[in-house]
Amino acid sequence: MAKNTRVKARNANNEISVSHSEVDTPVLDVNAIERLHDMGRNDIVDFILDETKKEAENRRKNVLLLVVVFLVHFMQLVMAMKSYLGLLLVLVSVLLLLHS
Repeated sequence: MAKNTRVKARNANNEISVSHSEVDTPVLDVNAIERLHDMGRNDIVDFILDETKKEAENRRKNVLLLVVVFLVHFMQLVMAMKSYLGLLLVLVSVLLLLHS
């Protein structure tokens, strides 16, 4: 969940605004990037876009890794349950034979 803070100040000639967002994923301020582009600072724009792309790729790798780890643990759990179920069935069969 995002937490947003915004502050604005204005006088007769100038206006300034500052915003801050806390999120667990990067959020690009498109207006600021556009202003940098208009100012001719394409080097900064390229840097921002490259770093954002790297972050996205890293997040995808981490999610994929988490999914793989989850599946491995889930398979181990299923195999353990399967072996315990087999053991339980053998014990029940033995008990039924002894009881009859």
